[in-house]
Amino acid sequence: MAAKRHPLPIETRAEVIELSKAGKSERQIALQVGSSKGQVGRILRDQRDKIENLKDVQGNIPNNLKRRKLVDIAPKYCEIENACVLFLERAKEHGIPVTGPMLRTLALREAENCNIQGFSTSEGWLDRVKRRHGIHGRHLSGEAASANKVVVMNWMEQIPELIEGYDPKNIFNCDETGLYYKQTTSLSLVMPGDACHGGKAQKERLTLLICCSWMGEKVKPLIIGKSTRPRCLRSVDLENMSVSYKSQKSSWMNGDIFSWWINEFESLMYQAGRKVLQFMDNATVHNIVEQMEFRAVKVVFFPKNTTCSTQPCDAGIIQTVKLLYRKQLHNFILSALTHECGEVDPYKEINLARVIVWLFRAWRDLKPATIVKCFSHCGFSKAGDIVEPQQTPLLETEAETLLSAEEEQMEIFPPSWSQKNCLTRW
Repeated sequence: MAAKRHPLPIETRAEVIELSKAGKSERQIALQVGSSKGQVGRILRDQRDKIENLKDVQGNIPNNLKRRKLVDIAPKYCEIENACVLFLERAKEHGIPVTGPMLRTLALREAENCNIQGFSTSEGWLDRVKRRHGIHGRHLSGEAASANKVVVMNWMEQIPELIEGYDPKNIFNCDETGLYYKQTTSLSLVMPGDACHGGKAQKERLTLLICCSWMGEKVKPLIIGKSTRPRCLRSVDLENMSVSYKSQKSSWMNGDIFSWWINEFESLMYQAGRKVLQFMDNATVHNIVEQMEFRAVKVVFFPKNTTCSTQPCDAGIIQTVKLLYRKQLHNFILSALTHECGEVDPYKEINLARVIVWLFRAWRDLKPATIVKCFSHCGFSKAGDIVEPQQTPLLETEAETLLSAEEEQMEIFPPSWSQKNCLTRW
């Protein structure tokens, strides 16, 4: 077995080129630098100009560097790059984490404003910008979950028996999730020398309950906030919104709210003449259904401490909704920080009305195929079964530009909305 080849440091390779220019032979150079003649020959044949530039531009390049592209000394699109750096500095002042996709979105906007043709925010472009300015990402926190694999496997073996006799369109899963609606991410790009400290944590929270079927059918979501009558919604009919809204002093789900929701869901299914299977976790607040009688709904609980592996909503549905919501939040922050002098604090401009709009769009834009895949991932499909997502009509709304508060309310709070047709409208 041939010995593993070790690349020479940049400084040594540069010395090889200098000795070659001085007229020394490859054998003499190999003896002087402690290398082989073949390795010296390869160095001399390999892009001398590139190595010289690397030595001049980057004096602290790692020793194991091979074939890394040169950093552009003079960027081609200076205006776009300067706008990205300025945005990064403004975001730092407000303690807002910044991600690569945010900078790429901003770059595309700047290119459009400057009428620059042929500009592309590729990963290579972003990487060169970060290397030129010493920008790097840092993780601020993390979280992990695990489940008993034996219990999970036993549960998945029971699923075919549990769902026997039910059409996939009548198999539902509901789940709640907490949303700190002003938080973006724990990872941020920072400038050289910046301390890895964020601003004051944005702790405004609400609870979101979502429910969908195996076929990708989506039920009107439920949002739980603190205020019984939020000031930003004082002119809105809360009973006829595109989302359901309830209040609780800590914005948590409680027995009264869940009892109301499950009764509304059961009434909707009964009026539609459907017999459905509703899967849910065994949270304490859900135990109230054991004391209730339903005409059209049968409730099945997942095994304890396994929902991260057995519940479709936890298998990617909730995460996708939050990512789609965060995209709306990022677009708002980009617009706020790039407006005029960037003196507007984006966090102060975020109210519950905007949050409801963004959550509505996120739930609306969730693809039925994503829901189907999450159900299948959790064992809701037998070998050979193919479940096609149900193509339900979506509301025709524009989401490309930031709407005013009045326009947002007209979009999210249509006067003709009623709970009876919430499934068909999705």
